[in-house]
Formats: sequence, C-alpha cells, structure tokens
Amino acid sequence: MNKIVTFDLSEKGIVNAKKEIKNIIKSINKEVNTEFVSMCLDWIQNRAITYLETSGLNGDMINALRESFVKKVFVRAGHLIVRHPQGAYIEFGVGQVGLQEPYPKAEFNKEINWEYDMDSDAKYPVSRRWTFVVKSNEPLDMLPNNAQLYKEKKDGNKVYVSQGSQGVLFMYNAIMDFANNLEIPAQLYKSAWAKYIGG
Repeated sequence: MNKIVTFDLSEKGIVNAKKEIKNIIKSINKEVNTEFVSMCLDWIQNRAITYLETSGLNGDMINALRESFVKKVFVRAGHLIVRHPQGAYIEFGVGQVGLQEPYPKAEFNKEINWEYDMDSDAKYPVSRRWTFVVKSNEPLDMLPNNAQLYKEKKDGNKVYVSQGSQGVLFMYNAIMDFANNLEIPAQLYKSAWAKYIGG
C-alpha cells in the first residue's frame, strides 16, 4: 500500500499534511484491527471444528455444526456464534451425564442459567433417563456411547434412551487454546499488517 502526502512548505500546508497523515494512520489501524479480529475468529472457529472432528460425534452432526457458525466482526471486537439449535447442548452437556462433568466455568453456568437435568414428560423420574426420537434424516446429536438404541420404527425413525451426554467443550477449548498461547494472536496481528500493507 502506497499513500503519498503532498503539501506546501508553509505553516498551513504542514498543519494540513499532519492532519492527513493522522487520518491515514487512523484508517490503517481501523482496517488492520478489523482484519486482526476476523483472523482471530477464523482461528478459533477452525480450532473448534478440530475439537468437533475428534469428539466422536456423528459426522452429519459435525457438518451441521460446522455450517452453523456465524462470524460478526467489529473494529476491536467480534462474535463467533454457533446457530445450530443443538449447539449449546453439545457444548455444555445435558442430563445426569452432563451434570457429572459440569462446564469448567461454573460462574458462566449461573450467568446463563444452564440446567443439566431438567424434568420433562419424556423423563423417567427414578432412573433420570428419557427417550427421544431421531428422525431418519437427522443425525444423533450426542456422543454415541451416551445413547442406547431402544427401537427402530417402520418409518426409519429411531427411538433412543439416554441419561444425557457430557459436554464436548468445542468452543471453550478453542478459546482457551487461543487465550493461553500469546504467540497465536501476535502472529495473527503480524499477518493482518502484512495483508494490509504487504510484506
């Protein structure tokens, strides 16, 4: 990127040139910071997908989650959202099994009021197990070892019995990997500058 600032050798010309240079620096910083935030979110998303791919989840469920990521980038911040309706259950866990290994940030659980073992009409109160149907065209949305196939219906839908599933923590682990390794954001910031100014 080449920007040329021309000015008259007068007091007014120098003042105007300083203003123009400040505006150029401000513009560059804004664009580099926006690119940096975008690169950070991409890194976290790719790391989260890696955790999903090694989690043991059904491949179709992994693909559905992969396609549900939404990235919003601002100048100094960003949001990475998993829009899939089962995303939170897979991240946090659910039921008695999820409750045995609660989310590492307990204060976050309180903030969002996450309940692991809710009662419902489909739940057996003594065993804390419940049944649920997975349609023939939908993937199982929990770790396979936490759900037992009860029966397969004539229409291809499957009825499962489960006490829940532990959280996969794909977002939490990706964010912690990013936060605990300062070389990652440093390298991404260098890349953001290089992408904008070349070099």
